[in-house]
Formats: sequence, structure tokens, C-alpha cells
Amino acid sequence: MVVDGATLDQFDISEFIFYNPLLLEIIKDDLEKISVEELSRYEEQIRSCDALMLYTGFSRYRSSDPDRYLDMQPGLSEEGAQYLTGFPNLKCIAIDLVGIENVPEGRRKLYPVHKILFNAFKKLIILEDANLGLLAKKNVKKVYIIPMFIKHADGAPATAFAEIE
Repeated sequence: MVVDGATLDQFDISEFIFYNPLLLEIIKDDLEKISVEELSRYEEQIRSCDALMLYTGFSRYRSSDPDRYLDMQPGLSEEGAQYLTGFPNLKCIAIDLVGIENVPEGRRKLYPVHKILFNAFKKLIILEDANLGLLAKKNVKKVYIIPMFIKHADGAPATAFAEIE
């Protein structure tokens, strides 16, 4: 995604465990973007988290309407991505969408949201297509993300799970 970006083999296994996760429900519909205004309502909580999980609810279309899920997905706005770069404790952003930005739009624009985030953070994990609905209304204590380790890869399939209270 970015020149000289971190690859999976440059992460220590401990960097895939998150002790201060925060799950935000920011419900979105077709092509809507998560804005700075929506994120800034949770500024203090974001400041202290290491894994930010964004539940849009759009994942409800994953099985029932896969074309809509892929083509009409909402995403994080470029301004929202820029806002998140101001939180140095952030090590992971998870989202219940196939991509953190709308994939067809991202492809046309060369993935600006990904580039903003990856250029700002030396090491950042973006977990896409996460089943965050299972965690809604729960107290998430710890999150684990176990990627398939592929040397020199900047992304890979992963198994993710959480401890809840």
C-alpha cells in the first residue's frame, strides 16, 4: 500500500494483542462515510484505546445482499482517517466492512484512506470484514488478531477474537 511500509514479519507477536479496545457503533447506510464529527464525540475514549473497532451495521448485507455489501459499502472518510492519525496509541483499526474505504472508490482514487493511515503510523493493523456485530453491546476486554504470516506481505487473512466481560 505504501513505500517502505511495515510488513507482517516486522511485527512482534505481542503487537497483535490489544489490551484497551474500544468498540464504537456508528451506523451507516449505502456509501455513507464515517466523519470527523462522529469520531470526535468519542475523543477521550479513542485517546486511551489501542484498538478502535468501528461497527457500522452494514455487515448485515454480507450474506443477504453480497453485491450491495461489496459495491455500496460505507467507509471511513479521508478526513476521519486524518483525524485518527492524531492518536499515537492507536495500533489497530477494525471495521465490519470489506474495506476501511469503499473498495470501488478506493481503487479509482488509489486508496487514499489506507495511505493516510499507513503513512502516519509506523505500524498499524487494519482489520477489515470483521464480524463486530457479535461484540455489540458487550464489554470488550482484550482483542487478539492472528494473521497468516507471509514474509514481506503487507496484509494477509487473519483470525481475530476477543475476550468479553
